[in-house]
Amino acid sequence: MGGDPLADRGQSFFADCDNTIKLAQAAGIGTGDLSRIELPGLKIKEALFDYGPRPIPAPQAQPGRKG
Repeated sequence: MGGDPLADRGQSFFADCDNTIKLAQAAGIGTGDLSRIELPGLKIKEALFDYGPRPIPAPQAQPGRKG
């Protein structure tokens, strides 16, 4: 999704919370280091989709309605 899985609190997806990936890693539950995770199929960069903010489209006029 494009965020940093090892970002500190206040950064990336963890703007207002603790990084649960780092907490799990510290508890010995896997790793958040993407270079240590084997992913068959597409490379992460090929599958990456930017879920960032999108512009809100202007409302469309509807036939038969005034306003």
